[in-house]
Amino acid sequence: MSSMSHHDQITQGHAVMLSVLQSRTMRLNAALTFWKNDDIIQLISYILRTDDDSLLVDILPFLTQRLAENEKHKHAVTLGVCVDLLPVIERLLKKKYEENLPPVYSSLLSLHDLIQRLANKSGPVATKAKVVHEMLNHLK
Repeated sequence: MSSMSHHDQITQGHAVMLSVLQSRTMRLNAALTFWKNDDIIQLISYILRTDDDSLLVDILPFLTQRLAENEKHKHAVTLGVCVDLLPVIERLLKKKYEENLPPVYSSLLSLHDLIQRLANKSGPVATKAKVVHEMLNHLK
């Protein structure tokens, strides 16, 4: 019989899991603050700074909806933010976790649609959006 009690065997590793969950809760609460302030650009900046794929996957469904409704909000998503998100989305697509794929794919489609809308406008942003749009079309 091992020297560990049944209690010790059962609770082994719980401290680590508790720490992970507390950290995740803290990051989600910080992201929620940006969301409640309707500051989508700062939210995305925060997500990119944390470099936390699980946080991004948690928020992607909400972010995708916001991208689809982009013009209704005071802090519209910029072309720069879209371009910043593309490498992160690519990294998530290359991960082995299949449960990441639906929200990542939906976000990629929303980014594509948003960039296409920007490309249909006029001015320097539209010119850049056309280049990004062409690059995305080559990925199809």
